[in-house]
Amino acid sequence: MKTAKIPAISNVRSRVNQARRRAPSEGCRFVKGAAAFWLDFFALVELLALVVELRAGDDLVFLFEVVCFDLDLVDVLDFPDVVFLLVLLADLLEDDFSAITICEDYSTNRLRIFRVQLGRYPQSLVHSPHPVKLGYNTTHTNDKKVLALFEFVFLGTSASAPSIHRGLSAHVVIHDEHRFLIDCGEGTQRQIMLSGIGFKRLNRILITHGHLDHILGLAGLLSTFMRWESIDNLEIFAGRWALERIDDLLNGVVLRGARPPITIRYIEVKAGQIIEEDDFTVSAFPVYHRGQDSFGYLFEEKAHRPFLPDLAEALGIPAGPWRRDLVNGISVTLPDGRRIEPHQVLGEARPGTRLVHVGDVGRTQELIDVCQGTDALVIEATYLQEEVEMAREFAHMTANQAAQLAVDAGVKNLILTHISRRYRERDVLAEARSVFPQAIIARDFDAFQIKRGSFAKISQVGQES
Repeated sequence: MKTAKIPAISNVRSRVNQARRRAPSEGCRFVKGAAAFWLDFFALVELLALVVELRAGDDLVFLFEVVCFDLDLVDVLDFPDVVFLLVLLADLLEDDFSAITICEDYSTNRLRIFRVQLGRYPQSLVHSPHPVKLGYNTTHTNDKKVLALFEFVFLGTSASAPSIHRGLSAHVVIHDEHRFLIDCGEGTQRQIMLSGIGFKRLNRILITHGHLDHILGLAGLLSTFMRWESIDNLEIFAGRWALERIDDLLNGVVLRGARPPITIRYIEVKAGQIIEEDDFTVSAFPVYHRGQDSFGYLFEEKAHRPFLPDLAEALGIPAGPWRRDLVNGISVTLPDGRRIEPHQVLGEARPGTRLVHVGDVGRTQELIDVCQGTDALVIEATYLQEEVEMAREFAHMTANQAAQLAVDAGVKNLILTHISRRYRERDVLAEARSVFPQAIIARDFDAFQIKRGSFAKISQVGQES
């Protein structure tokens, strides 16, 4: 019988007990086969030890569902805490399970759900009874936690002015716990609330350019941040000209000399890498549009070398810290004294997922290199080709031009946004698909999961399935 001690259990208990006091109705549904029963969240901690003792067949599957009825719980118990608990579980199980998936689903403004699935093989994972509308996925394969996708949420998809069905430009990119708001048109904070994704960790804003339909929403958003104190600091990335307009808006209109309760940093964007995290980077590149300092953004996961379990087995490397260190590029000495180097169990480097976002843009020649082979390109399609001269005059794209860029750059998936009220959506889509047959037009609250070799639309966030 395998036994294991759960590290830092007192700290986990303390945090969970805080959550218990604030929301007694919070629960966890444990499912094994046809049996299901509810547990409070603390019971999930106890299950870390319990599951270790269970030895069923290869079809063993567990589904944990944690429902939070009060979004204020994020102050006490947040997604990283759930990840922490499940990583502990994975460490205890070692190689008994081959896949763990953790999803965070914001299905309404007042309901927050963590869904956790465990299975011996990926194909054995049961499907949640309700589709996951928006989530962070973490896969733990024996010795390494792999974060292998970006999620893209469209909050506003209209060009220049809002329409009945489309808000102004605002998009959210999610990777693990990191969240980036790209542009912030008028009404963005309402779109955030309607989508249900919430304001937590939405503290890095990337501005493509300084036109009002891309920045006016910052005033209301800052006001909300100051009132709700949902974040401690706010970073706004933009070109110099855009930052000057944003400074006028926030300091001249919203603050007017008052000291905000949060730290605000204005970060001037120049071509090149602007953000680096452990497993991905964000880079800016210049684009041609009216005015000055317009930028697109490239989100790119770092290349990684996959762990090859067959080689590890052949070398007799036990499961546990030795494999984990090898995955992290650290040489190890086995209990029998042998020295094993990482290259002996790691495959060739694989490129990570690449996502390119282009806001308003008037020509494509400079974009081919940065878009080359990207897994998904999000770009404007303000005009139809019949009005290409007008598009040229105002430095915008036609649907035909955006699709041709996707073809020329070998883009795998194309999503069009910044749609004008002057056209029917089906006409814009038909023009794009005549060049790039897989083109998609985004609507407000559409969400997509993007990873290397995989692309999927999620049910609209904030909407019933």
